[in-house]
Amino acid sequence: MRDELKDEVLQLSLKDKESLYVELGKVIREEKIHGVRQYESMCQRVIDVVLQVMGLPAYNASSHVRKHVISRVIIANAIMQNGATESKVGRTIGKDHSTINHYKVMLEEWLTFPKYYPEEVAIWEQVNNLI
Repeated sequence: MRDELKDEVLQLSLKDKESLYVELGKVIREEKIHGVRQYESMCQRVIDVVLQVMGLPAYNASSHVRKHVISRVIIANAIMQNGATESKVGRTIGKDHSTINHYKVMLEEWLTFPKYYPEEVAIWEQVNNLI
């Protein structure tokens, strides 16, 4: 199909190729904008669900209070579960990609040893059921 499309485009006049280029640019921009909006919407939903489940009033990227740390670990992993990279999640929640990797390791530990992390595992499962 690509070769057929390429052959058809090559047969167009220069003016038609330029018009096609402009129209394709518009389509690509719209698709990118749509993708960004979908990502932002998904992230906001994850954050809202985690805050609701944990009874937190707002997201806090810098607090060392245990509840806030747990919320960040769960938010980061839930967003990654939806296909985002560590770097993208880090930019989204105000953390470095290496911190996001650490959050991933923390969740793995919680799930590997649920006896030692019952609260964290329960919150994770509840959030996963809601998103």
